[in-house]
Amino acid sequence: NSVDVTNIYKCGIMQFSKAGYVVCLKKCFLCEMEASMRGFLSFQMIESLESRVCLSTGTVSVWYAGDSLVYGIPAGGLRAPLEADLQAAGMNVKFVGTSNANPAPKLVADGNDYHDGHPGYLVSELSDNMNGYNNNTIHVDGAGVSYGNNGGYWLTGSKATHVAGVPAVNVVVLQIGTNDILQQNDLAHLPARYEALVDKIAELRPGIKIIACTLPPATWRGVSFNADIQAFNKMMPGVVAACAAHGDNVLLAKVDMPFFNSAGQVVDTFIDGTHPDQVGCNEIARVVADEILLPPPAPVKKSPPPAVHHKSPPPRHHVSRSHAPKPVSSAKAAWSLQQKVSKGS
Repeated sequence: NSVDVTNIYKCGIMQFSKAGYVVCLKKCFLCEMEASMRGFLSFQMIESLESRVCLSTGTVSVWYAGDSLVYGIPAGGLRAPLEADLQAAGMNVKFVGTSNANPAPKLVADGNDYHDGHPGYLVSELSDNMNGYNNNTIHVDGAGVSYGNNGGYWLTGSKATHVAGVPAVNVVVLQIGTNDILQQNDLAHLPARYEALVDKIAELRPGIKIIACTLPPATWRGVSFNADIQAFNKMMPGVVAACAAHGDNVLLAKVDMPFFNSAGQVVDTFIDGTHPDQVGCNEIARVVADEILLPPPAPVKKSPPPAVHHKSPPPRHHVSRSHAPKPVSSAKAAWSLQQKVSKGS
């Protein structure tokens, strides 16, 4: 069976059933239609199809992934002002992810309530769920509703566990690392874990644009962790440069900068010392939007390697056996060498 996808717009989260290999493209917001496709389709084939649909409509799909800063306090967190900034710039943006918890009303109205902000997450937990399963941290909201990893396998999907994963992504924004510092989780290797996370995303989704965000200041339970956070932020340019050297399409968003005044002092725009208030969220969103709106870097043109001119092998001299030179005795050869040395040759 075939489906005409030219009239399918703004595809939302995909869901599929292993039995019968039914694939549904749900939440087609503009045309309010639902299409189904039957056949033996791999996750990569589905992801490729949806990517083409999004690109054909001029939609840029953005996946905001990270910790509670993405989840949002207040509701919608960084995502609501980011959507507003991108739309104001003329971008037709579609937020994707496996969770639609804690949305702002405008995000729900636009069908942009999806993300992967998981409160309490470490860099390793975010990385594990890209192509595996790690549900060690479960968030319980004020209403008693629990939120986990939604099945993991976010970038690969898993037919075995009926997980579709995140659909086509053009841009992923990473806001992660604060909990590693608050928990003092092997800080010496935090930059290496972050680098491995970026490399993994780039490997699983080749060509994807990755926005790596620095960390805003944080004070938790009366203890300031700003020294460790600033130390990590200073390492981030090196981390991003290393990933770029690996071929990753990665940019650095310095979202910590708006939280410092000209004297280098922290500007208090936080709800609880760690989570920015709406003013702080707006500032972070502005910095992230600027990076998303940057055109992709021009490909580096590699000069062709210099031509190697191979010398022709010396002509072979065929000596007949009858005219072959007589062997030189070892004593005569030694004397000949001594004569050459004495003459300075």
